[in-house]
Amino acid sequence: MIMNYNELYKKLEISDDEIKQYLSECKYGGYPEEPSGSVWSMEGKSIFILIRHLKPKRILELGNFLGTSTNHILQAVELNGFGDVTLVDIDDLLNYDKLHNKKFNRIIDNSLNFVGKEIDFDFIIVDDNHEYEHVRQELSSIYKNNKTKNYYVFTHDYFVIERSDVGVKTAWDETESLITQTPYKVLGEESNCGFVFSIIKD
Repeated sequence: MIMNYNELYKKLEISDDEIKQYLSECKYGGYPEEPSGSVWSMEGKSIFILIRHLKPKRILELGNFLGTSTNHILQAVELNGFGDVTLVDIDDLLNYDKLHNKKFNRIIDNSLNFVGKEIDFDFIIVDDNHEYEHVRQELSSIYKNNKTKNYYVFTHDYFVIERSDVGVKTAWDETESLITQTPYKVLGEESNCGFVFSIIKD
């Protein structure tokens, strides 16, 4: 089932007052205000709202590019008052001068190497290499190797199907049987990217 942002927030029992508060706090946007951004503004703000509400302790972002979504993560963690952030990308393209802060662990590596061994995170954002085989291996490795048994996965670009180099949807749909709760497939009116937000429970 495809839903919009507000339908997702209701499923997660985030009140309208909380949403208004979080949106008023959020300092960062995304595409199209930031043409080089890798997430649309409301997708970035969704990451912010989810982290503010769910208050994860250990956050992993796979694929950081210039740092648009990273800023949403860093500000949300700062306002929560706790949380460790790990940023993994195969190249270091972060715009450090524009980052919210430098409070993160930086790892330059292929994400398949990183999640191919034991990891321990309760909120994981997947937004790096979008090729089918990479995403399939990445998701499978996360489910196999994440030591935390109750956690969340935010996978960007689920609805991008017109590009042959993007296989997120196919890879996710094939891996969905590993998930113990139906994932929420979220698409806003402003973009065709969207995301899947899933709650993984032991």
